[in-house]
Amino acid sequence: MTCNNLIKKKMVALLHDTPEKAWLMYVKKKHEEYAKERIGDVLGEEYLDYFKDVKAYDVISSTIDRWVVPSRMNIDRVIRLINPFDPNFFYEIDLGQISKEKIEDYWNKLKTCLSKVSGDRERYHAQYVLMELLWYKTVKVPLPADTRFPTHTVFDHVYATASMINIYNNDSKKFSGFIVGIDIPGIQSFISGGRRPGDWWIRSWLISATVWYLIKELVWNLGPDVLLSPSARYNPFYYATVAHRVQAVRECLDENLTSPEQPLMPATVTLLLPACSIELMRSELVEKGSLKEGEGVSDPSVIISRYFKERLKEAWKNVIEDIQTRLRSTADNLIKTLEKVRVCTGTCTDVASADDLIERMIEIIKHAERAPFDVKTVVINLEEAFEEFVKEFRRIEGKMRAELEQLISSEGLAVGKDVFPYSKDLSDVMSDLEKKLFFHWLVTKKYPEEFRKAKAVRLDPLLLDGWTLEVTKARYESCKDKSAPMCTCGRPAAVHNPSEASSPLLRSHEALCPYCLILRLLQYYTDALTSIVEADHVKAPKVVMSTLAALPELVKWLSESGGAVEIMDENGNNVGLPKDQLLESLTRSLKEYSSFDFYQNKYSRFSLEEVLEELQKNETVERLIRDDSKNLYIRVLVRKDRDSSKLLSLNKYIAMVKADADNMGNLKGGRLGYDAEAYFETIYRQAGPRRGVGQEEKLYKLAGSLVRSVIERLHEIYPKEVYGENDSSLPTVLVTPTYLFQLSYSLMTEALVDKEIVEKNYGLLVFAGGDDLLALVPARSVSRGSGRAEPLGGLEEFLSRELLEIVKEFYFSPALWVWWLTRLNHWGLLRSPVGFRYTDNFFAPALLAYGRSYGIAIRHYRDPLAKVFEDASELEESAKNVSKKKDGVGVSYGRLGARGVALSNSLGVEDKGDLKEPASLGPIIAKLSSFHRRGLSNNFYYDIVRELQKYFGHDAKHEWAAAKGLTTPIIILLKYIISRNVADEEKYSQNLKKEVEEVLEFLKLTNEYIFDVLEFGFAWHKAVR
Repeated sequence: MTCNNLIKKKMVALLHDTPEKAWLMYVKKKHEEYAKERIGDVLGEEYLDYFKDVKAYDVISSTIDRWVVPSRMNIDRVIRLINPFDPNFFYEIDLGQISKEKIEDYWNKLKTCLSKVSGDRERYHAQYVLMELLWYKTVKVPLPADTRFPTHTVFDHVYATASMINIYNNDSKKFSGFIVGIDIPGIQSFISGGRRPGDWWIRSWLISATVWYLIKELVWNLGPDVLLSPSARYNPFYYATVAHRVQAVRECLDENLTSPEQPLMPATVTLLLPACSIELMRSELVEKGSLKEGEGVSDPSVIISRYFKERLKEAWKNVIEDIQTRLRSTADNLIKTLEKVRVCTGTCTDVASADDLIERMIEIIKHAERAPFDVKTVVINLEEAFEEFVKEFRRIEGKMRAELEQLISSEGLAVGKDVFPYSKDLSDVMSDLEKKLFFHWLVTKKYPEEFRKAKAVRLDPLLLDGWTLEVTKARYESCKDKSAPMCTCGRPAAVHNPSEASSPLLRSHEALCPYCLILRLLQYYTDALTSIVEADHVKAPKVVMSTLAALPELVKWLSESGGAVEIMDENGNNVGLPKDQLLESLTRSLKEYSSFDFYQNKYSRFSLEEVLEELQKNETVERLIRDDSKNLYIRVLVRKDRDSSKLLSLNKYIAMVKADADNMGNLKGGRLGYDAEAYFETIYRQAGPRRGVGQEEKLYKLAGSLVRSVIERLHEIYPKEVYGENDSSLPTVLVTPTYLFQLSYSLMTEALVDKEIVEKNYGLLVFAGGDDLLALVPARSVSRGSGRAEPLGGLEEFLSRELLEIVKEFYFSPALWVWWLTRLNHWGLLRSPVGFRYTDNFFAPALLAYGRSYGIAIRHYRDPLAKVFEDASELEESAKNVSKKKDGVGVSYGRLGARGVALSNSLGVEDKGDLKEPASLGPIIAKLSSFHRRGLSNNFYYDIVRELQKYFGHDAKHEWAAAKGLTTPIIILLKYIISRNVADEEKYSQNLKKEVEEVLEFLKLTNEYIFDVLEFGFAWHKAVR
């Protein structure tokens, strides 16, 4: 198979249904003829030759739901778009309010942007990036692809349709090509091997950048639709690539969409590759000398595996060669950062000169010529897999057909008229079902099984390099250097700082192996990453833990202090900034500081820990830091007599927030917590009954029964020990390409909003993949020295006005709000419409089927991050065990190993939508933990603990469980303790009485967990004290 015309077909596939299809049906326009007109106008008349071919891919990609429900001739003015992961949530759309002028404006903008691009490949990428984005910016209304079963937008459907062109041969009517899984194993171990926050961030970013480099050229040559997971839609790494290769796209995109600022590319990727991709990969391997011309490698899986191995080698080589070049160019500055640092290439010796330093550093880097991680590849030949499936399908086909026939005939209905409107007869139905069920079987059985086998084989990363074995062997044989320093990752050190003084590169007594040295250098030479990711610059956060912990308080104090801060332009002139811009500039510059190029000119970092140490010896301490994005310089002057007490009172605790979506395997397998009949009935109810169609409810119920019957028979060929024997383990829906594209799209948009939430709350994002999240966030945002900070500007784009007011009023812990806001984001509850993720750029269904569990370890900034990560992981595990539904949150405050407590995120809430209300767990804990800031004494919580232990003993929680029904006495006792701890009567009467009543009402409602709630609140209380 060749790739001829592949891109042309995909360009037509993206427009075969236009975004306004539902509106066209409402105004009685023929949508197919309309689509042809738009294709001819935007792409050219010659592209219409492919329109007929696209219909076959449309059928395979579409959800089975619309396939079994009859067509509707008339469309009501008000329709609904229903969340496919929980159909109880919907978005109502008034088609009569959609502006024809805005639709025309959309098409004019799209045509104008595409007209600036030449070449089918380039135009296709521009079309893929712009068509959805411009729609939401211009028309601003999501419309369903089908009003009979309105669970997905036109965009979900057409992107999935384009993807099917990769793997279905319309001529032979068979599947071809490959489903390919790529995975970099052991990333959590790799990331947690760093010591500083910047170490963690750069390791995570390197993983994201490397994974993107592995697939980048395939995506470019074959199209972004080869990406099944993660989604190419709104993917910053994909958008950056297109923006750099197609200038017209950059002109039509917002600037913030063209740069991959954060590590949002996961370590696992799933591709749908056409058969012709083999020749592309073979050609690249031959061109780069990895495969000899004419070498008889016929097994596609070998070529694919070798291709990604070579891409990994090339990515790592590009990075270290770029670092070496930058080392040579900054040798004079670098030597100043490495005074008293020993280099350990054989024995540990001091550096003699800049030239000596460079040679020694280059020698060290050569020992790390192999990447510190590997890539695993799973390849399934779809032609062979389809043959395997057909054999299995024949075993159940007869029984499946008989059941379908019985269900349809029992209702007195007919195929092609009442159900299966696109089929001639039952034989036609079974033929189409074979293709539909193959994809479901492929992604829920065949592919997961093969992927599990691959992941079961583990490799110690220390065996990947020659450095560890070489140095260890040499030291063992010589019996010298028995106390030679070791890196925290377990490898022998290559550089070591034996002095008490820290440098920008190495902390006091810190030792780094060649790999960790490269990763540390990469924080300063971040633009070396542009050798594998197409971006103008990569800006790495280099904040130290002491500064990150105190960041909101520090920013507030500096922004309001008269003489401590001076803002200058590049010419040294004083600059005045509005408060919001000053806050952003200070936050940005305190998180990032300039590289070695500026070190000798005294442009340096702001380490709160170092400033306090210097302040003990000197009357004043000065720092000059830079906001690169604004080209401003910020001079911070701290005086001992004026500022010591304020700096000492700043927060010293930081929260590691770790989250993981629950039951992702169920979501990927179409198991949504409903049986098929209930799912269809709910959708019928939410979509609204049709006037004049008396039997429509019966048809929807029948559709659910048909789908359930098909699923039951299909799963007879699944291994029972894996998929279970109970009905509850069966899928709710068949997993179709459209369903999976929606799932990937939802995860990508969730990661984008998670990123914004972490950043606006002064946090450092380590990684976000939609399902998982890891961030470092200040535990407190208020102190005696600086007062209470506010979240950074920009949250109003994502939060409702009511929610934003609550956040601002009780903004005592950024970490608490990162937990709660990202949890609401998971279910699309940050703003209306609930159940969806909606901004000016995108509209996506939230993953409402299941919750998200959190582990939050609040620790001192001096505690080793790797150990804090272990604590957060244990807390997350405990959170997943709070109930059968999981969706818990575990938190602990203190030093390493501090005991934690776990609660359900949905505690006190009956309906999912109520989680956004002020009486839910997050806002209640924000109030409970901050009573001492609003009128109560600082010791009120300790009084509560002491009094409860007095009445129930030291094991109060256990005694409470045994003494059921004592809620009222407990509430009376709590009211008494609170009244006894009123420290400011005026504040209490003005602010607190209502909040106390709200908290006590919540405790009554959740009386079974009253001690857990109090313990949970106590952890946050200690964090914000």
